[in-house]
Amino acid sequence: MLVVMLDWLMRAFIYLSQWRESSIQPSTEHYCCVADMLGKVGRVDEAYAFIEQLGGEGNSSEIWRSLLAACKLHQKSDLGEFVAKELLQMDTGNSMIGYHVLLSNIYAEEGNWENVDRVRKVLKEKGMRKDVGYSWIQDASCVNYFASKDQEHPQSDEIYELLGQRKEMKIC
Repeated sequence: MLVVMLDWLMRAFIYLSQWRESSIQPSTEHYCCVADMLGKVGRVDEAYAFIEQLGGEGNSSEIWRSLLAACKLHQKSDLGEFVAKELLQMDTGNSMIGYHVLLSNIYAEEGNWENVDRVRKVLKEKGMRKDVGYSWIQDASCVNYFASKDQEHPQSDEIYELLGQRKEMKIC
């Protein structure tokens, strides 16, 4: 998998360099893909350098969000904190909650509970709450939606029983 991603990454760099020499202008999505691929293969510092060298073209929350996710994936809390601050300056919408939560998770994974508490305190002081995430599954002609620990579904007892059996199967 890593070899495939590195191959795609090298192709992306070649295409981007060719585009810059031609009249084709790469879009934010192209830059985001490169930053995302660099981050996923562990080249987080290179992803940051790539974004920085884009100048104004790299001033996009989509690109920086990819870098923040890579910081979490590869435990780069110092860079993650910097990236989260950049994102908070760029974006004032509902996604701010997500940046705080992701930064809190970065700190939690490294056991930095003081910073986890600090970030959560900021959320609480600002009255921010993360919305519950829902999942949807379509079965024949019926669409089922649910959230974690959801007890509202009419078949929740059967679902949790089945999940419990599956968990037992994994342990064995």
